[in-house]
Amino acid sequence: SYGTYNNEGFVSGGAPDNVSNEEYYGVVTASRVPRKAYVNLKDLFGNTPNLILNPGFENKKNQWITNGTIDATVHLSGKYSLKLTRNTAVSDPPLRVIPNQRYMFMGWVKTAGGTGLIGIQWFDSSGNLISTKYLNPAFMFITGWQFQIHTYLKAPSNAATARIQCQSLGKTVWFDDLQLLP
Repeated sequence: SYGTYNNEGFVSGGAPDNVSNEEYYGVVTASRVPRKAYVNLKDLFGNTPNLILNPGFENKKNQWITNGTIDATVHLSGKYSLKLTRNTAVSDPPLRVIPNQRYMFMGWVKTAGGTGLIGIQWFDSSGNLISTKYLNPAFMFITGWQFQIHTYLKAPSNAATARIQCQSLGKTVWFDDLQLLP
């Protein structure tokens, strides 16, 4: 059932009938259009500080390590998005996290023949990688911007920092308005 979580903080057994978590919870429609629940989430967490620096890429590549490009022609909000092509990955500088703390990730991904993937990398206080948790991919067969939300991400007990990793598996993928909230 949706009340049962596995040891990584994800819903055990996945969503019913292969429906995404965000669709199941009514945040987006099957075609990934935001519903009222998305607006309510933004209102609820609107005053919560986003841990991601430069989440909408309005400061170009500042606070990101990337060989991707900043795109002024395709963006969800603001003037820019991050454009990655053909297996390009990007990570932002380490974000301070609290061990065993729950976090929520929200963000938007748009694909053009590729698959977009977002991962959270957890590091210990010495900077050693503990683990990487990949979130649900944004698939190439869905047109338009796809909303990604993950409401239960638990930092490992020895985590000190985290990085957000964006990847394009195949062709072009855009990322915009990324948020990691405590």
